[in-house]
Amino acid sequence: MKLLKKVHMIFFMLILISIISIAAYVKSPSMFAKNKVQTSPTAQVKSDLSQIDKQKELEDKQKLEELAKVKENQLIEQRNKSEKDAALKKQKELEVTQQLDAKKKLEVQQKTKALEEQKKLEEIKKQEVAAKQTKSVQQKQITSSKKETSSIKATPVATPIAVPKPKLLIDKISGKGNAQQAIVVTSNSPGSVSVTITTFEKVNGTWKQVSSFAGNIGRTSFTYNKVEGDGHSPIGIFSLGTAFGRYVSPGTSMNYRQSTTNDFWVDDVNSPLYNTWQQGPANNRWNSAENMYIPQYNYGFVINHNTSSRTPGKGSAIFFHVWSGPGQGTAGCTAAAQSNVISTLKWLNPSKSPIIIQGSMSDVLKM
Repeated sequence: MKLLKKVHMIFFMLILISIISIAAYVKSPSMFAKNKVQTSPTAQVKSDLSQIDKQKELEDKQKLEELAKVKENQLIEQRNKSEKDAALKKQKELEVTQQLDAKKKLEVQQKTKALEEQKKLEEIKKQEVAAKQTKSVQQKQITSSKKETSSIKATPVATPIAVPKPKLLIDKISGKGNAQQAIVVTSNSPGSVSVTITTFEKVNGTWKQVSSFAGNIGRTSFTYNKVEGDGHSPIGIFSLGTAFGRYVSPGTSMNYRQSTTNDFWVDDVNSPLYNTWQQGPANNRWNSAENMYIPQYNYGFVINHNTSSRTPGKGSAIFFHVWSGPGQGTAGCTAAAQSNVISTLKWLNPSKSPIIIQGSMSDVLKM
């Protein structure tokens, strides 16, 4: 009886265990589903956050690009404004320079005109004096003829005395050789940089004055012993070399060379190319040279001082060129207003062996 009771107990426990196992098995899928349902919203949130971050990053990138574009446009506008301001400034400076040149040209023309009028007045006075002298001689002769009582015939009227025409300055210079054109440069006072430039031409065996205008010479006036860098203009009679300028020939018959930014006149006394026109770069051929592309060299010509022997230290780059203004001394050249330089270049004729004579009036008269 006890044994049977134990068997029934064991059988009951096995059935209970089976029921619990089946219940557990049935319940486990619903738990898994519950866990799945609970985890799904978390993943979606993470996905949404990632997309929001990407959208924000894209927006930030677009904002940066827009900001960079705005800054670039501002820089372009600023650069354009700077270029425009620079162009306006340059144009204004050019206009001021042109006005100053026009004013200086007018002043020179007025001075030249006044000088010519003064010369005309002096010539008229000389003619009046000569006429008075002639009239006086005639009156004396008439008076003398009336007093003669022994002569039946009337005394003829005396022939008027011819008054010799004053000699031109060029006629007083004996060292001009066979030249038929001459430019004479004379200082107005000792040590002065202001000079009078007079041009003469020989026509049918007679010298005639062509023009006269104001000019400048070296800042320390004239000298017989020119030294490199002393600021003196050399005294003497010189032939003319090549004509030159930054622009095309103004219509001169002289050999003409148009300069560029790469043209230089060597003034290095230690260079074998001393006192010659060369093209850059220097490449150790010289250590010092005159830039041939500057406003003063808009037009000009070479004065042949020390161009044959090219003795080092005896002076280089001696030109006739455009001045910087009345009374502005040069480094040793002779200078005048650009209009006068151009008219002189047009007048010069190499077939007439043109020369330039320069020095103080007393020096020139000794030549």
